[in-house]
Amino acid sequence: MDTIKSYIPKLHIMPPRGWLNDPNGLCQKDGLYHIFFQYSPDTPLGGLKSWGQYTTKDFLTYEYTGEYMKPDIAEDKDGVYSGCGYVHGDEIYTYYTGNVKMEGDFDYIYKGRGHNVILSRTKDGIHYDEKKVLLTNSDYPSNLSCHVRDPKVFEYDGRYYMVLGARTNDNIGCVMIYSSEDMLNWKFERFVDSANRFGFMWECPDLFTLADKCILSFSPQGLDAEEYRYQNLFQSGYIVLDDMPWDLSCKGLFANMKVADTTYVVDESRFVEWDMGFDFYAPQSFVDEKGRTILIGWMGIPGADYDHDPSIDEGWQHMLTLPRVLSYDAALGIVKQNPVEEILELRDGVIAGNMDGNYEVPEIYELVGKTPNGFFEITFDHSLVFRASENDITLAFAGDTGYGRSIRKIKMPCQVQNVRIIVDVSAVEIYINDGQYVMTTKHYPKKDIAREVKVTGDMDLVCYKLKSMEFRKER
Repeated sequence: MDTIKSYIPKLHIMPPRGWLNDPNGLCQKDGLYHIFFQYSPDTPLGGLKSWGQYTTKDFLTYEYTGEYMKPDIAEDKDGVYSGCGYVHGDEIYTYYTGNVKMEGDFDYIYKGRGHNVILSRTKDGIHYDEKKVLLTNSDYPSNLSCHVRDPKVFEYDGRYYMVLGARTNDNIGCVMIYSSEDMLNWKFERFVDSANRFGFMWECPDLFTLADKCILSFSPQGLDAEEYRYQNLFQSGYIVLDDMPWDLSCKGLFANMKVADTTYVVDESRFVEWDMGFDFYAPQSFVDEKGRTILIGWMGIPGADYDHDPSIDEGWQHMLTLPRVLSYDAALGIVKQNPVEEILELRDGVIAGNMDGNYEVPEIYELVGKTPNGFFEITFDHSLVFRASENDITLAFAGDTGYGRSIRKIKMPCQVQNVRIIVDVSAVEIYINDGQYVMTTKHYPKKDIAREVKVTGDMDLVCYKLKSMEFRKER
């Protein structure tokens, strides 16, 4: 009988202690993946933010290398906020937002806050050189509030570009695009916003290509919840800019597009959420040395009313998702997500095949199955129910077992054809129809009770036992 003694995951990155949130600085250099993250080591409830880091060569064995970067200059005294990593020559350029809160009676939205773009460089991912302040609030367009953050840098055709998330003084979310010849001096190019007000703030912007399609990813705050959309407090998603010629000329990123002055307007009705579960926010992508575009998200939601996970009693809170490989499906016009293939190496034999009924399972396992008619139900540990019927999917917690989480729904244009579900000690990631949809949630089964999965319906389902990943140092 396999029971849970601790909620510490065996497949997901968590903070060695304290609080973890946004993935930052994702990159690969000389075969080594660098996974930085926002980190408050002193308390699981969050606090002054630094960057922590794990490194890995294979997404199977990870090493915690410590706090990479702490607030230590006037321009980041109140937190090393989110940013990116860009490999240039033999260095990683880490761009981030330095947070400053001035003393006084301020609202810290329109007055009293400094959000500075700062650069530090490192050759080994452990030691960084002197921080350089590149942009401050006075460098941003005058119609913006003090909320400008989360730089993501990329290169195209010998020129460098940066996207920044922002909130205007009129409480409209947008993205700004800057360009540079040398990665140090940055010129404002234009805004990207929506035809209609689409949230009051766009966080964690990203701009990348898949199969010659340009993908704009961002996390809007302030959308009204609907039955099948925008069910979390804040969202993360993308818009496929399939009509973009991808002309990154000196005239501006969107030189040949329909623009109004310096603004490129996107169609917010084409916004697709990255993940339809309870716990997903602030994703960041990068391209590895194999040419794969990989996405990692934060398994958490800022300000959610279920921010009281039982892991807090163990001195830690939150995780990162498994790394996901992105691919563009031209027939569906969407981006699909699937775990990196290295995770297949964790399979350690079959627990059960053609599952129907109740099964005792270990702390970590994987379910892979197909269904001919899309009708089935899978219950995890008497508490979490994943159900499919016709074109509807629900993921629901029974009673108070979700610690504030209740139900999430998907309305699909077609029935469920297949699923892949990876279950960790305190996390579940569900991939539907080869990654067409994903649902991620934290899950805290009762301790000292045998873990169980119950399967009903027309489903050809196989359960694999998984080996643990290896996390070295302070885990």
